[in-house]
Amino acid sequence: MKRRLLDIVRCPIDGSAFDLEVFTSTTENFDPDKCPLRLVREMDDAALQRLYGEEILEGALISRDAGNVYPIIAGVPRLIPHAARDYPEFFRKYRTALKGKLPDAHLAQLAGRDRRSPKSFGLQWNRYQFEDRTWFKDLALRQREFLHSMGVARGQLAGHLVLDAGCGHGALTAALAVHGVEAVGLDFTVAVERAQQNRARFAGELAPFVHYIQGDLLQPPLAPECFDHAHSSGVIHHTPDPRGAFASLVRVTRPGGRVYVQVYRKRERWVAVSNAIVRAVTTRLPPRLLWALCLPAVPVHTVLVYLVAALRHERPMLADSTLRERAVSLFDNFSPRYQFRYRPEEIRQFFVDSGLGEIEDTTLANEMRHMVAFVGVKPPVRVPVKAGAKMATA
Repeated sequence: MKRRLLDIVRCPIDGSAFDLEVFTSTTENFDPDKCPLRLVREMDDAALQRLYGEEILEGALISRDAGNVYPIIAGVPRLIPHAARDYPEFFRKYRTALKGKLPDAHLAQLAGRDRRSPKSFGLQWNRYQFEDRTWFKDLALRQREFLHSMGVARGQLAGHLVLDAGCGHGALTAALAVHGVEAVGLDFTVAVERAQQNRARFAGELAPFVHYIQGDLLQPPLAPECFDHAHSSGVIHHTPDPRGAFASLVRVTRPGGRVYVQVYRKRERWVAVSNAIVRAVTTRLPPRLLWALCLPAVPVHTVLVYLVAALRHERPMLADSTLRERAVSLFDNFSPRYQFRYRPEEIRQFFVDSGLGEIEDTTLANEMRHMVAFVGVKPPVRVPVKAGAKMATA
């Protein structure tokens, strides 16, 4: 974790800023002239060195209002209310340093928690190999598609702070650095550890400007209106409250910023019914058992996919995929507890109801049958001025 994140993260319980306790850290070289923050703020090298030059490997973030404690483990802040239960070894190890205090607020948030989804997606993203194509697409293609999805041209994002909500193994988040952005990947699974370890693999010398956070989009550990743009692909439909997750994206985006979401599209009734029947069983199986079943199920599923594609005169996207890529796709469909599907007009209404403008359907042609994607712009804030003066926008 870089100290720069202190400008961005907030306590998911009380919303306050953090004080930082550092237990172990190292230095990381970076080029100040390539820092996206320098493009928008006048900062000298010494100030940038403080923000980006230290990599905090283990430490604690303590909220200023209620004193809630969150661990930093393997360089990633774990900003989930149930951190005490998920990382008891950390709190035992640093009991003395933390004075043995663990506020009750941590444990009070555990009621009704969906424990399956973090396990499921954590397993899924850790099974992926980085040479695999995510959803049958290589990383270079996903980088290009990102610009189309966000409705921006190459070069338009330079100097901007971008949130990738639901980043999984984080390859796309890191690869966004090539567009000149500072990127933050948020995910509620332990996949963020792998993402952090592999930043340099995908961001190269820009890795110091890529950050990962373990956090829940329904309790976002992020400052309001701190991001220039928010991107979330294939995520909010797996939450118990997709509208609430969408509202979180809007809340953390600055006025004038873009908000993008991609969700599952409603399918034909016969597909929806058969999928629901299978999921009624698979979502009750232990994730590891289901993963073991997905591998031998791939050939059967492949035959069915080709049969349906032939009837529709289409070419399935999985034509050139590997066994593991197809198994992950199956697991992604049949394992998560929550799975909502939408029509384009329903997602457009999300944007309308949130007051966003310049709403555009940016669903990719190669995903039209399965997905729905929209981008919109958060309106600028009207700034009151003295009588007789022209209205200005911020």
